[in-house]
Amino acid sequence: MGQKNGVQSYTYSSGATYIGEFKDDVRHGKGTYKTVEGHCYQGDWKDDLRHGVGTFTFVKAMTTNPDVSQWAGSYEGEWKSNKKDGKGVFKYPNGDQYAGQWSQDKKHGKGIYKFANGDRYEGLFQKNMFHGDGVLWKKDTGAKVIGRWVKDKLQGKAIRKMNSGQQYEEIWYEGEMRNRRELGSPSEKKDADAIDQLIQKSQTLESSAQPKESKSKQPTETSVAGQGVPSVQPDDDQFEI
Repeated sequence: MGQKNGVQSYTYSSGATYIGEFKDDVRHGKGTYKTVEGHCYQGDWKDDLRHGVGTFTFVKAMTTNPDVSQWAGSYEGEWKSNKKDGKGVFKYPNGDQYAGQWSQDKKHGKGIYKFANGDRYEGLFQKNMFHGDGVLWKKDTGAKVIGRWVKDKLQGKAIRKMNSGQQYEEIWYEGEMRNRRELGSPSEKKDADAIDQLIQKSQTLESSAQPKESKSKQPTETSVAGQGVPSVQPDDDQFEI
């Protein structure tokens, strides 16, 4: 039996199917791969790997009816050697969405994370975490928090701007607010020296912090001034390709 070349359809031993281009017996070009569970990738392939631009759609069995599958998230964007790498959009089943840069299957670089409750973070990510300069908008209060995050937590000095026009300078340490003063308030100026000392301490600690890969979690009110970044997402690497 000769090697597969050109556009063909093929069924794997697992029951998964592929319809698309082959080159020398491997997927190469454009094609659609679908598992028996219903997970589906449609896009570019190179040397049998997802590589280029494509969309991966995830499904899961319904709790009320295990025989019926339902949408469980999707990623549309750039791939490199089977991993999300480059620019892409990931939509989560809970309504959250991330649009931005990826590296080695991780949110990494500049991006925007929109929470289902209307909150939004725009800034830097590293290994799936808020890490670096960023801005967090809180829908419920209308507040805008401008600061620096370290491993998903606000660290050092942050500025909080309210819809009313009030502005506050806050000091954060590992996601917990340690001090706050209203900008332009004479009564708070006497605390300036103490606040500056806290800033210097937090910056020293921040410079020595090295980000580690986050564990799966859900958003919490204590991290990132009210929102952590859920790193839970479907793992497409578990599927036979």
